[in-house]
Amino acid sequence: MPVSTVILAAGLSRRMGFPKALLNHHGASFIQSMTQKALDAGSAQVIVVTADANEGFPFKKSDALKELASIMQTQGSKIRLIKGQSSGHPIDSLRHAICECPQEYALCLWPIDYPFAEVSLLKALFTHPQRTHETIVVPTLEGKRGHPVLFGQALKAELLSPLADEGAHHVVRRKANRVVLLKTTNPNIRVDLNTPQDAAALGIKLH
Repeated sequence: MPVSTVILAAGLSRRMGFPKALLNHHGASFIQSMTQKALDAGSAQVIVVTADANEGFPFKKSDALKELASIMQTQGSKIRLIKGQSSGHPIDSLRHAICECPQEYALCLWPIDYPFAEVSLLKALFTHPQRTHETIVVPTLEGKRGHPVLFGQALKAELLSPLADEGAHHVVRRKANRVVLLKTTNPNIRVDLNTPQDAAALGIKLH
């Protein structure tokens, strides 16, 4: 079952004071490393959702084109850049992405705030033996849930419905019996990167 990875980067990064997608970590921006990891893990499509506003510290489509230029030279057919809804809730931007996702594809939701999943974790999500078109696969660390999260293709309709108006987490919590937990040892799957202090704690400098 093919997977479309959606990287949500439409927020205005007001608390960070710098576009999160452009933060540099180990020699690459987050948007570069996340996109490359998703492709290396076998994602059939990567949808990058950029800002549609100028206030704050937005990550614009022009920024994405520049950051992803080298990746798009070889794998551009697998990458889509779309504008989200910066002034709304993240679910609004996610819904824009779902409309670009082929019906038969599962959906890997990967917010830019949680950029530290490794290729091995993504592969484990994509190929989990209990994964079906109606399951949600969630990585966990010591019993606590993290990101990214894989939604079976049947769940996309629910994410587009009023059931998810307050966020994708309401879909995750709605029926416990369809949630598959994937244990991981990566402590950073729960890191929520929002402020300069969060970045500094991980050795990341704002430019």
